[in-house]
Order: sequence, then C-alpha cells, then structure tokens
Amino acid sequence: MPPFQPYTEPTPRDLKKWSKKGAITYLGLFINETDKETLIAFCQDNNITLHDNIKAHHVTIKFKPSQLVLHNCEPLLGEQFTIKVTGYGQDENVSALRVKMIKMQSDNVTPHVTMSVSNLEGASAKMSNDLDYEDIDGPEITGTLAFFGRGKEYTHIPWK
Repeated sequence: MPPFQPYTEPTPRDLKKWSKKGAITYLGLFINETDKETLIAFCQDNNITLHDNIKAHHVTIKFKPSQLVLHNCEPLLGEQFTIKVTGYGQDENVSALRVKMIKMQSDNVTPHVTMSVSNLEGASAKMSNDLDYEDIDGPEITGTLAFFGRGKEYTHIPWK
C-alpha cells in the first residue's frame, strides 16, 4: 500500500478536479503493511484461502461518501481505530475476514477486509459483500481513517 499523500494546498485545477461527482470512491480504515502481514499469516495459519491477488488493504466505511459525510468525518481523518477479526468467508472467487470496529461503523451489512481475489473471469473484491461468514477469533489490528479518490489515499480534505 502506498504511503498516505502529504498535505499540499490545492491548486484551482485540483479544486475543479475534486468538485466532479464521484471524485471520492470510498471512506475507509486503511491497513498498514505490518497489520496486512498479520492478517495474511492468520489466514495461512487457519487454512483460509488466499487467492492469487492479495488485497488486505482496507475496511470500507462508506462507499461514495457525500461531501457532507466527509466534512463530518474531517476531524477524525488520520486517526487510528481498532479492528477485530471475528469471522471469515471464502469461495472460488474471493476470501475475506469479517471484522468488528471499535468506535467506528461501516455502511456494509458485514464489515470486512477483502483478503484476496482469484484470477477467475468476473471475480472481484465486491464479491466479499456476498460471502457467508463463519465465526473465528482473530487478531486485533488498527486502521487509519482516510478516503480513497483519484487513485490516492488521503487523510485530509484537499478542497479545503
């Protein structure tokens, strides 16, 4: 996962780019490399399938958040939150770990970290939303609240 982008004052061009609908893909808790390795090791130790494309990148809090949602979350951007693994799900397309977050809620019916996606035609990370999850007592990790937009992760609102 690339490091978070440092804050720079937005240019008029940046503001125009960010004002377009859909500029922000999702608000999430982003997982650092150390915790990603912890999750991968946990899957390996518990015979949870890891397909060819390892993800273990984030927990989605809000998909396509409005500017109002982002404004309300602004004081918390960059903060770390506890994530506890409580279950796993897997099929031929995708594997994921169900999670419970401390002091944070997700819009997803089943909050999760997509661990891997297969190379099968049509397989995608969003299939993690449709898995059946089984209970498991997993590790506790942390995630940094940020948003993903225009191909980068941000812990600040660039149009301010």
